Amino acid sequence: LYEHELQTPTGTSDTTRSTLNNLAWIIFGLLWVSSEAQRPFVIVGFLRSPFFPKCYYDANFNSRKKLLRQIFGSFHQLLVALVPLWNVAYVVLRLNNPSGMSDFLIAVCLARSLRYGFQNSRAASLDIAVTSLIDAVTSDSSGWARVPVVSQLLIVSFFVLRLQSLSNKFFYVLKAFYSFATDKKLHVPYTNVILMCNILLFPVLLLVLLIATILDSALLPIFGLPVFVVACPRPKRFWPTPSKSATPNSDSVFYESAASKIKEYLSKESSYGKLGKLTPGDMLCLRFDESFIFVHILEVGLNYTKVAVKGLELKMTSCHTAEANKLDEIFSFAFENNSGSHRNKYSNTILKPVDVTHMDIYSIARSTLTGIIDSPTTTKRILNYFPYVVLWLLRPHLKSGKEKVIEEALQRGSYYSQELSKSVRFPKDWYLKLSGDSKVTQKQGWMHASHDAAPSRRNDDADLDDILNLDEPSGRASAASTRSATSSTKKSTVENFVYICAKLVFGTSPKRMRAEDIANIFQGASLAPNQNDDQVKSVALKAFRYALKIAIDDAMMGNDGMEAIDMEDLAEELDTLDKTHYIGPEGTDAWNTAIQNNIHTCISLKMDKEESNVCKLLVATKQKVCVKVGRLNHEAVSGIWASLHLELLYFANDDEERYSIQAHEALFQNLMIQSADPPLGYPIYNTLMVIPKQPILGICVG
Repeated sequence: LYEHELQTPTGTSDTTRSTLNNLAWIIFGLLWVSSEAQRPFVIVGFLRSPFFPKCYYDANFNSRKKLLRQIFGSFHQLLVALVPLWNVAYVVLRLNNPSGMSDFLIAVCLARSLRYGFQNSRAASLDIAVTSLIDAVTSDSSGWARVPVVSQLLIVSFFVLRLQSLSNKFFYVLKAFYSFATDKKLHVPYTNVILMCNILLFPVLLLVLLIATILDSALLPIFGLPVFVVACPRPKRFWPTPSKSATPNSDSVFYESAASKIKEYLSKESSYGKLGKLTPGDMLCLRFDESFIFVHILEVGLNYTKVAVKGLELKMTSCHTAEANKLDEIFSFAFENNSGSHRNKYSNTILKPVDVTHMDIYSIARSTLTGIIDSPTTTKRILNYFPYVVLWLLRPHLKSGKEKVIEEALQRGSYYSQELSKSVRFPKDWYLKLSGDSKVTQKQGWMHASHDAAPSRRNDDADLDDILNLDEPSGRASAASTRSATSSTKKSTVENFVYICAKLVFGTSPKRMRAEDIANIFQGASLAPNQNDDQVKSVALKAFRYALKIAIDDAMMGNDGMEAIDMEDLAEELDTLDKTHYIGPEGTDAWNTAIQNNIHTCISLKMDKEESNVCKLLVATKQKVCVKVGRLNHEAVSGIWASLHLELLYFANDDEERYSIQAHEALFQNLMIQSADPPLGYPIYNTLMVIPKQPILGICVG
């Protein structure tokens, strides 16, 4: 076929050419419409799409539009699977060489067209549509008609890419000028001089735009001002491989746990066309709760996409907060538009919302416990619940006759029962039920019959034998001697152990605890010195944390009846804490392990010294979280990063209050600088990820 077509000087017939041209326009139109119809805004983000729900969360009112959006996505996915075959067919049917070009050059251009048709099928369909349009408006005798089709596609592809880059740069410049002129917070003493110079030297600015576009280089705003020069051409990424986080902290583990869900989302939704055509350099923004994740597209292959995933710090500065609030407004207007406006009033920003989804990731809630944690009632609640929790943690040993283990532990420490009996009362009924010595136990559905039926324990909850570093009594003789112990002796042994734990946590004379005292005990930093501190510490700390959790819940629910404890409800709550919760200091190995193991709820408490020593509670819950997704103008991002490189690497201007990192509600300068590659940027999470493309009809396409 290749040789036959090259022997035909005029190539395909006029009828075939006309049919192929019409098909090219139709196929590209269907691709474009099926992709754009799934987004909230169309026509360069200026108008609201009639196919997108006005309020995406109103399931009853917008169910039809949501279904229509799913139909568009499925149709786009099917079309993308067939487009590569169309691209190859067009190239083969239009293959010609009217100008007598070298066969080697024709072969190179042909190989490029076939590869591009599969690897980047959506961009190739646009090139074919533009080539068909030029072919339809030019005559057969023109110079363009004598250029081989594969060479035409190469030329058109170059100019299409450059025009797209030029349009993105032009919109970036317009938005920078508009915001600089209208936002008084961005004004400097010489604002009018800068604006007048740019108006008078507008032809020079256009020349700078053209040079930067031809070189595929970024536009560099000097010191963040709308004074643009051509930046040095540089790779899409600053370092060959992503370096580790510049400022890692305890929140990094949440981004790490969400990475797998983000990978699944990108792999699935990119094939539906919701995110648009992804090319190297593009930037996606994912927003949920107080978190930001930026996905930087580094490389796009036939069956993969390589990206850099970066998570920003959850603790926000004033500039960070201002830009985050503006970004939330944009997403709220896009997905919760109750005003009925058809025009995008936020089109002057570099963010374009594209999708909203739900991911099974951690939702992080931080609350201040002022008025609760420092209440004297809270101290009483903790002291009241503490012995109950200790006995609950010892229940496998109470039911299987292993008090010998506890008794041996007591011999290593001191006896504290008399000093604490007034504040920490031993719950006899609770003990009898847990130890199985009461007939009532047989009627309790929450009571396990044996040690084997006890809830499974995580790595941080070793059995009491391991915690106390003691060997369990073995052999029938030992078991027989344990079973022969009288009930009173067993109770005395366990009671002594409870008071040892209480002494370790509360000291010799429990009194009202301040917020700092509770936080220090929770962190394990202010336990009373004890001879067997290392052995009993794990049990005592866990009992205190469980008791504190239940006491805080009681305070928030307004329960004041501390003396009448419902043992059924308490057993159920403790069982839930054992199975689905981790309670402990954040940032520790145990905390990170719990997050990585997808424990349903992780709870931590600490004093925030940066906010006037306020006690704060952190609750991380694994659940369906609403995630908003937007696309950023990658030319604006590249320009801001180029300015950052100039200031830090060449001018050595690392002033934390410099103009270029102040809050900019149109360009989001502060967020963009945080998301830059370390060490210049400072994301708390940064990793390289390869996103596999989902095969459609057995074909992997771009």
